Amino acid sequence: MAAHPGGGNSFDRAPATFAEAYADQNEHGHQALVDAVHAGQLPTEELSTA
Repeated sequence: MAAHPGGGNSFDRAPATFAEAYADQNEHGHQALVDAVHAGQLPTEELSTA
């Protein structure tokens, strides 16, 4: 990967950059879900732990 045309390390950093951005988006999406549940905007059911 380091020897790809164009040199530099942007190509080998791309997967890590993507993964970080994806993780950030996932965190934001999860928080939006939690907020919507707490605001009563989404129906929920309690699951039995037995």
